[in-house]
Amino acid sequence: MRERQAHPVIRKANKPAERLNVPDTGCFSHSKNIERDNLIQDRIYWSRQRYRCCFWAFAAALIGLALAIVENEVLWHSGLEGWDAADTSSVTNGLKIAVAASTLVTLLMLHGYYAALLGLQRAAGLCLPPGVSSASLRGSGLWLQAAIDTAVMLPQPIPWVNPSVRVWDCGLGHASTYSLDTLLVCAMFPRLLFALRFYTECLSPFQSEVSAALGRLNRVEFDQAFVVKSIFATRLDVVIVVVATLVLQLAYWLMAAERPSPDGPLESYANSVWLVFITMTTVGYGDQYPSTLLGR
Repeated sequence: MRERQAHPVIRKANKPAERLNVPDTGCFSHSKNIERDNLIQDRIYWSRQRYRCCFWAFAAALIGLALAIVENEVLWHSGLEGWDAADTSSVTNGLKIAVAASTLVTLLMLHGYYAALLGLQRAAGLCLPPGVSSASLRGSGLWLQAAIDTAVMLPQPIPWVNPSVRVWDCGLGHASTYSLDTLLVCAMFPRLLFALRFYTECLSPFQSEVSAALGRLNRVEFDQAFVVKSIFATRLDVVIVVVATLVLQLAYWLMAAERPSPDGPLESYANSVWLVFITMTTVGYGDQYPSTLLGR
């Protein structure tokens, strides 16, 4: 009698599946079942990795943006109130280093996020080059998205570097002076887009296994564009949060642009929020208006 082959053990989804070589003993269907179970475990593992990396990339990017805003406000108020230059420089440079560290963490998490996306596509049967490379990203159609994410993470205040930038304002009749830190902090606000990705890929009900199965049956891809359209059509609370975030972001940009204007009312953040809000609602009282070129 032929000795019975011991069944290979299917390991838990705590690392990508290692393909099991089953000897050719006529158990072809059993080998196929093992391969299928390994693919399922791969999919579970990479889905968890995508969730973790997406969350920590969003959290690190948001922390970096908050630290950069604090650094810019410390720098501005130190000039207004005449704080000690040495103490101010130490605080601002320390905050800049913290921002750089958060950027590094975000980039590492984005690398893990794209590794998870590529792993999911390989588990679905797509043949891709190994690792996270330009070839694998191009083959999966993720190259442009990865390039945009990297570009979004590049602007940030540079430690021990803060030259002045002069912009000529025709309305004021003179040049307005901005610090490079102010301009770089304003350029960091697109990082808020990671919040939308975190919601669509980690909190949205469309990312559940049931939704994915229904999507495959109906040949519907629940990508980020589909989820965003669904959210704006059905979730009023999310729309309110998005609009409020947009108002606060634009108000900070406006305040930063109007600060060089002498005794301008828009140096106040509250006034800037008011102006952005009445402008977005098409009311436009005309009681306040920007005077600098960047503010306009």
